Formats: sequence, structure tokens, C-alpha cells
Amino acid sequence: MTLVLEDWDWDDLKTEDSGVWEVFLYPVFLGATIRSAQAIYISEVLHDVLEFKAVQEIESDPIWSKKIQKILERQLSSIKGTLGEGLKKAILKAAIQQVESLDLSRTIGDAINFFKKHKVNSTKIADLQNDYGGTLDLVDLFAREIYNFRYVKSVLWLYGCGIAEDIVPPNAHVTRFLDECRYPGFGWSRNLPSDWQVFAPACRYMRDVANQVSLELGVTVTPKQAQTAVWYLQACRGLLEPGYKHKLTPGKLVDFLKVQKWSIHDLSTRLDDVEQIEDLTLALKTRS
Repeated sequence: MTLVLEDWDWDDLKTEDSGVWEVFLYPVFLGATIRSAQAIYISEVLHDVLEFKAVQEIESDPIWSKKIQKILERQLSSIKGTLGEGLKKAILKAAIQQVESLDLSRTIGDAINFFKKHKVNSTKIADLQNDYGGTLDLVDLFAREIYNFRYVKSVLWLYGCGIAEDIVPPNAHVTRFLDECRYPGFGWSRNLPSDWQVFAPACRYMRDVANQVSLELGVTVTPKQAQTAVWYLQACRGLLEPGYKHKLTPGKLVDFLKVQKWSIHDLSTRLDDVEQIEDLTLALKTRS
């Protein structure tokens, strides 16, 4: 946790309207089998055509999806022999499926209408910085009104905007951690509840975790910071084969960073870069 606090930069507010839209694009492509690095990679591939001004034509252009598909197919044909080829290929093919099924155009179209309807811009985000109830309301609206988004992606979008320090996304990283910590209600093996059902207890218990860590460290730790520390651990575990996952304890991850002479920022850079994932995985496996 101390290392996370030393390099903390997740509360930098987006001060331009374009930035508020751009950080929305990253969670669009996240999924159960899609790594953070892959979502970042595909949002960069499509960055120019998914800028807010560029997507205004989505409803009036009958071949919008075909244009996006051609960009993805060109990229797919250009990655042979590049670093991270397998991960790139997987996300490009997944994105092509989203385009062909019109899922992507529906999500983007819903988001455009949402931003206009609710006047979502940098000023609104700044106003929500210390407004817990208003932030929860926006998450709830986002999850309900934008196709294929729900609570996890909505919280991650607000994280990208630099706010939402008192809430956490009810994703697998958080729920697995809370189960390991013996908080009740998170040890499912089947019949997983909807994320809206998990959202409130996940936020409540991660606030408890943050309070405990705050007392131990003698500094204020927010739920957002606590879940970020969990994310680094679980994201690294997620790179490893089943036999290695739980060998990677928080202490071992800290030792690994010390041996590598990496800060949390260095680790984050590698987790977010699709071309560095394989080397990171090998290094973690060697040290686990």
C-alpha cells in the first residue's frame, strides 16, 4: 500500500471535456477475458475515429461500423511478428465481433446521448469531486442507460476522470480479495450475482479495509487507493498459471519490485503495455 501511495496519480482531474470522453473509451473494451493492456491497446488503435467529434456521425452514417471494421482488419493484418501478437490478435478479433454485432455502435451511441442529456463535461466532473451522493447517482445512471456498461465499467470511467475516491468497482479483483479476507457473501463458485447486487457491499467492505490500512499506516487511505493496491496484486496474479497465482503474496510482489528496482509506476506501465506483458509474466513466474 505504501508503494501505491508514493506514486499515486489516479486523482488527477480531467480538465478538458475531450479528456472526460477519452477515458470512457478504455472500459468500453474491457471484458472477462480482456486484460487492461488489451483494452488500452484497442482504444489507442481506434482513438482517432472514436474521438467525441468523430463519433457524432454514428447515427447518420449507415456504414460507420464498416469503416471501423476495416481499420481493425488492417491492424490485424499488420501485427504479424510484433511483440504481444497473441494478445493483440485476441482483442482485435473481439473488437471486430463487437462491430459486426453492432454492440460497439450501440454503446457509443448510448454514450453520446448520455453525455448530451446529462451535460457530462469536465465542469460536472469537477463538481462531483467531493459529492459522494452525486457520484453514486451518476454511476447508477451510466450503468442503466449505456449498453453493455453496468457498474464496473462506470466506476472505472470515473476513476479515469480523477474522481470516485470513496467507491470501488464490483469486479473480480475486488470480490476475490474480499473473499480472501473472509468478508461474508463473496465466495461464490456458481450463480454469480449481478454487479449491482455486489456494488454496495463491495464499497462498504473496501471502506472498512481502507480504514484499517489508514490506522496501520497513520495516513488517510481511500477505498479507491485500497482497491488499486488490490488491482496490482490481482492483475499480476492473473498473468500466472494456476499453480503460481497464490504463491504471489503481497509481500512477494513488493520484494519482486525491489529486486527489479521498479516503482509502482514502472509496474503499471508494464501491465498497461500489451507488448510488455509476456516479459512481465516470465519475470513474475521466475520470482514466484
